[in-house]
Amino acid sequence: MSYSDDDSRTQARRLAPKVAEALGAGWSVDATATADNAGAVLVHTDGRGLVLRVGWDGKGRLTVSGRYPHAPDFYRRNDDRPEITVAVTRTPAAIAGEITRRLLPGYETRLAAVRTFLTDAAEDAATRERVTARLCATLPGATNTRGTGLSLPLPGSAYGSGAVLHGGDVTLELHGLPEELAVAVLAAVAAFVADNETPVTSGDKGEIDR
Repeated sequence: MSYSDDDSRTQARRLAPKVAEALGAGWSVDATATADNAGAVLVHTDGRGLVLRVGWDGKGRLTVSGRYPHAPDFYRRNDDRPEITVAVTRTPAAIAGEITRRLLPGYETRLAAVRTFLTDAAEDAATRERVTARLCATLPGATNTRGTGLSLPLPGSAYGSGAVLHGGDVTLELHGLPEELAVAVLAAVAAFVADNETPVTSGDKGEIDR
């Protein structure tokens, strides 16, 4: 008898509610979710998720892996996603025990890292947007390009551009400035540095105590 995707999907979905119950309070089957390569999805009220799949090859192995938020930038650098396999003939309680012992510790660590990455990325994006808007408001005619890029209108044949980097630091490029404008720019930089400079102690200068 041949073994089909329908057979594997049926097995996974038949096991799913029993495994969810064995995992304990908070776990349930997500009836609206679809799992890649056929299967079922379990979700917890705290946002954790598990994907259950039974191989179409008929070998009777259930593969369980974690479900993660959409974060392609994270996964390009960290693509090690823990998963386990368990015989489908084992009881739901035994399968839940294997998940708890062998999968959840690594999955929860990775899930926490993904969530931290997304939080940091959102905060960084908000910072860059705020700084970009402030710079555009400072120089009349300055425009935002490519999200956090800047096009800077300058007199005559001079031109400028810039970009707000991760963390909110700014890179500016100014070309063909008239002498007086160049002096004014450097004078503004010098004044800012003088107002914000931290006094240097003798120890900071690297002098050797005798």
